[in-house]
Parts: sequence; structure tokens; C-alpha cells
Amino acid sequence: MPVNIMAQIGAALRSFLNNVSQSAVKLIGFEHNWFDAGGYPVQFINHDTFHNAYPSKEIYFTDCTGSKGSDIKWYMDNLMIGALEHNAESALMWNIALDGNGNPKLPGTSSCANPRAAGSSPSTMTAHYSMAQASRAILPKDANGPWGQRVGVSVTGSLGWALRVGAYVTGRVSSSDWLRYSIVVLNWDDSSTTTWNPQSVAAAIEFRGMQAQYTFPVGVTTLWWFAPASGSSTKREHSEIYARTNDTTRVHPRDLFQ
Repeated sequence: MPVNIMAQIGAALRSFLNNVSQSAVKLIGFEHNWFDAGGYPVQFINHDTFHNAYPSKEIYFTDCTGSKGSDIKWYMDNLMIGALEHNAESALMWNIALDGNGNPKLPGTSSCANPRAAGSSPSTMTAHYSMAQASRAILPKDANGPWGQRVGVSVTGSLGWALRVGAYVTGRVSSSDWLRYSIVVLNWDDSSTTTWNPQSVAAAIEFRGMQAQYTFPVGVTTLWWFAPASGSSTKREHSEIYARTNDTTRVHPRDLFQ
């Protein structure tokens, strides 16, 4: 369906629902699919442009577990970290458990793989691990508590290019409980374009004037710590991560910011 036709249908349907006391019903525009991935979804929505024009509208980035199933770097860079950097409220996978051949599929399609292969020899795929690492940063700390929300983070230093970082704060049910702050860090310096030569990155993590040293191995690392709320809006809190090569001190995550 052409983008302009979908827009007309959406506008008419929204007006109709509002007129019959159904204003709470949300309309979702189809944003992405592997089919015509470079055409239709690009015409339909650009995350940043759409957010700037309609800041109150929700954006959800969805993606089937497709041909990049062996590359956790791709998943973290483009989906679990990258999508949220561009105003998406979540990164979702269509499939959670398929058979060893990625079935069942919609007839005529071939791209979907599986985070979790079911059957007599179950196995776990890269997409599963990317979701697991990202989820640890935003799962509610309390029963029926809020989910984590993205906060600002920046990476500097001579090895800043090697780290892809998302930062999050998770609220608490009780206002007296400390908030949980989390970072999801991808170190993708594995020199995979030549030969396998993984390079750990020593970094200083700065938060509210305090520092902790941590050495990130190649792969994905999720760290978290607790701190009292600061100001009226935790979403504006900013963490600072500085990557450098001259410090190899290791600190256990439980000792961060004590």
C-alpha cells in the first residue's frame, strides 16, 4: 500500500474512532519489513524527523530475526542500542522460538531466523543474547514497577570508537528507594576484517563527579548501580563514559560508585 494512501486511511480512521468515543484506541503504522526495506519504510517514517514533527507519538522499532543472525554486533549497533538512540521506545523481535530451519514462515518469505531453536536439539542464537543483555538494563526492579528509560551518555577518548553504549534509569515503586542506573556496552574491536584479535578496552565511567574503572572485553557487557534521584527529571540525567588505553584496573560491577 502506498504511503500516501495509508496516511489518508489513518487520518479518516482516527477521526471516526474519536467520533464514536474510541479516542483511546491507538493506530499503528507499519514501519519496517525486510521486503522493500530500502523503499517503503524509508518513505513512511524517518525516526528523528518523525519524532521532531510529532514528539508525543510513540515509535517502536521492530525487526525479524533475519540474515544477521550470527552477528551480535549488528544487533546491538542497529537495534538494541541504535534504535533507541533515534527516539524509538523499544526494539522488538517478531520471532522467539522457531524450528531449526526458521519455520514456520509466511509463504514466499525466506529471511526469518530464530533467537531460540525449538525441537529435539534446542539451541540459542545471537539475537537471543542481544535481547538478554539489553533487557537486563531495563527490566523493572520492583514487582509491578516501571521499566527502564534511556538517559544521556557520551563516549570520548582515543578508543571511544570501539564502544557502543546505551544508558538507562529504572524508577522504583517507593520514592525512598534508590534508582537503578544501567549501561549496555558493546566492545566491537575484534579486528574481524583481518584475523580474530579481540582487544579489551579499559574505561573510566564517570557519574555525578565519581569514577569507576572497568575493562570491557569484546562482546556485550551490562553493568548497573543504584543512586538517589537527582532533580525532578531522571530522563535528563547524563552519564559520562571515557575510553582510554593506559589503565587496565579491573573493578567488579558490585563495587561501582560505592
